[in-house]
Amino acid sequence: MHTKQDQAIRVASREALDRLVVEVSEFVDAHGPFLVTFDCRGCTTYLGLTQSRGVVHIVPNPDAPPYMITVGDPTEDGVIAFMLHGEHHTEIEAKHLVPVADAWAAVRMFIETGNLLPSIVWEEV
Repeated sequence: MHTKQDQAIRVASREALDRLVVEVSEFVDAHGPFLVTFDCRGCTTYLGLTQSRGVVHIVPNPDAPPYMITVGDPTEDGVIAFMLHGEHHTEIEAKHLVPVADAWAAVRMFIETGNLLPSIVWEEV
């Protein structure tokens, strides 16, 4: 699995994204919570995954608000530690985690349409 910290993943097709879902899921199963980035639609999209939950954070390029992030349970306390590209420790508030299938669906929708998945609660940060 490609884990170079300074490089975002570029997805050329739906099939490539489907393969990436399997590859990243296997990496998470073997190594624990993992955070990858995608460059698309003038934004960097961060996808953090555990085995059961995920978070999506969308940051426009150049780095300027608004930044959007998923919200799972707004009352959940604590943080989850992820490894950004397998190299950099990054903590994300647990309240932002949603079911892993929803996180992947949100990434897919944003890559394909530029829209936020409407079935997920989003927060501007």
